[in-house]
Amino acid sequence: MNEGLVKIYTEYFQPELASTGQLMTELAKGLSNEGFEIKVITNQPTYQRREKTKLPRKEEIEGV
Repeated sequence: MNEGLVKIYTEYFQPELASTGQLMTELAKGLSNEGFEIKVITNQPTYQRREKTKLPRKEEIEGV
C-alpha cells in the first residue's frame, strides 16, 4: 500500500552519529514500514568533512 510521499529535510541523518540523525533515521524507516514513500534531503555527515571523503549523492537503505 502506498500512503503517499513524505520528504524529510534534515541536517543530520544516517550515518551521522548525532542523536538527531538517529531519530530522523528511525522516523523515516518507521514511515516507510507503514507504506509511505520517503525521500530524505540532507548533507554530508560532519565526520566525513574531517576525513575529506564523500558519500554517494543518492542511496537507498531499508526502503528509505
